Amino acid sequence: MPRDIQIVLKVAERCNINCSYCYYFNAGNEEPMNRPAFVDDEVVQGVVRFLEQAATLIDLGRASVILHGGEPMMLKKERFRRLCSTLSRLKTSLPHSARIDMTTNGMLIDSEWLDIIEEFQIGTCVSIDGPAEYHDRERVDFKGRGTHARVLEGIRQLQDAASAGRFPPPGALAVIDPRSRGDVVYHHLIRELGFRCADFLVPLTIHDSRPSQEDIHQVGVFLRDAFAEWVRDDDPGISIRIFNRYMGRLLGLARDVNVAATNIVIAVGSDGSMMNDDIMQVLGADIFDRDLNVRKSSILDYLSETRTGVLAGVYEPHEECKSCNWYGVCQPPQTPWSGGQMRYSRATAFKNKLVHCSAYQDLYDDMSRYISESHVPVAEAKVEAEAGA
Repeated sequence: MPRDIQIVLKVAERCNINCSYCYYFNAGNEEPMNRPAFVDDEVVQGVVRFLEQAATLIDLGRASVILHGGEPMMLKKERFRRLCSTLSRLKTSLPHSARIDMTTNGMLIDSEWLDIIEEFQIGTCVSIDGPAEYHDRERVDFKGRGTHARVLEGIRQLQDAASAGRFPPPGALAVIDPRSRGDVVYHHLIRELGFRCADFLVPLTIHDSRPSQEDIHQVGVFLRDAFAEWVRDDDPGISIRIFNRYMGRLLGLARDVNVAATNIVIAVGSDGSMMNDDIMQVLGADIFDRDLNVRKSSILDYLSETRTGVLAGVYEPHEECKSCNWYGVCQPPQTPWSGGQMRYSRATAFKNKLVHCSAYQDLYDDMSRYISESHVPVAEAKVEAEAGA
């Protein structure tokens, strides 16, 4: 079975804002500051070599390189354009599709950046946590000022250019705040700002931080309220990734049902170091005590290393998970990325349920009830599930 690869490339290990919840800079992780502020040409060439070599070593499916940070647009435009030109070689050298995407806070967008995005057809996703009253609680600049108004200006420029046919419309990423209402955030992103593709990210929480049960419950309330709004819109053209994913699994139709077996996600630092998803760094540098670098290591080296040491424990689900009615839907992470850190504790490593287990179960209950009550024909459900896959 082909294995898709996603490279999260740390173009800039610095940021122009100071989000209080940032897992990368504000969670005790000092590694980004020990690496170069910006990626260099040799590392970018290493990414290309790594993926081209991967196509000869495994059954490689689709490939994507996500330009990430920090804030990727902090890289000077000339260097950014050169980077994209190098990565564009993958579109013709790999056996299947290859694309360049970018996650940004949108605050540095101007006409020149729009030209670059158009030239390389970069898929963009903008981080925005809802209306100003929500967004500006945490997503502030280094003077403590809210950033919502400046983010909106960037979004409008991206959407106007997309409407003119220059590149695909941007998507939105919203981190869930237990204090926020899911229906309000959904309404702002989808109905007020006009996004057609978005995702709600469960807050990065590990067991050792001792999250309150009330906060976990409120995350579930947020998801259920946002899901109710999505159902109310009844528009298959609106893709909410977390909802499409789990609805597809409930219906047995989504293409990512076996995602744990088919997808490989690798974060690459500005120095070329390879990590098992940058989010996992919050667990401590010892988990990443690997001599892996995109300039010299292969995909086989990476896959072998993720099966050794403490990290190998992420492949074994918790005993309670195995007997849970929702196990086939939830599929707790069995690869060292995409939520695995939310099973970790220093005392028991990965032998835990997800921190937000009950919140997810609340969402699955609502989804299952909706499917039962709506009597959606399988053919129609398949179309809707695949539309958002």
